[in-house]
Amino acid sequence: MPTQDQTTTFDFSPLWRAEKITWTYRNHDPNTVLDRIKSKSARKFLRKFDSVMDEYHFHYDISSCSKVDYVDWLELYHERSSAKNFDILATPAWFDEKVAEGKKLEKIFFYQGNTLIGGKIISISPELVVRSAFKASTPFEFVEKGNASLGILLDYIFLTHYSTQNVSLITAGRSRNLFGIINSIGYLCFKL
Repeated sequence: MPTQDQTTTFDFSPLWRAEKITWTYRNHDPNTVLDRIKSKSARKFLRKFDSVMDEYHFHYDISSCSKVDYVDWLELYHERSSAKNFDILATPAWFDEKVAEGKKLEKIFFYQGNTLIGGKIISISPELVVRSAFKASTPFEFVEKGNASLGILLDYIFLTHYSTQNVSLITAGRSRNLFGIINSIGYLCFKL
């Protein structure tokens, strides 16, 4: 039975609900990233990655994340988290804590022209565990419907890039289970 700090019990039901769910990617073959996405519309959208990048004048930067980069990204993160009434988990202190723990911090910043419209902060442990720590992106309307989003583009770039690196584990971090007893079917289909 799960421990109390991992689950929440409900008085009206004998069900247990995980509060945090960790997502890991064990197969590091970059050629299978698309095939492992269960959502048909997400696969269709991501197969057009190069044309989407050209059509919307997108470009991205994967590199080491400095404190200045992180603080710049925090503005977008705070704006989007506040708009969605999410708790603010990314702070300047978080960056300092990870550096003190000996973790390397990297970024995937997504731009339209010169404007930052999305970003992912990644921590890499000395044991080469790659963790997507935080992600934020502005709302964006694509012509493509279904699972077309900046968030899925960031996740795709993350998986394809780090699948080519010599790492021990790739994880998308932990999700707070805000979806009731289980995560939404669409989210689970994308993550699984």
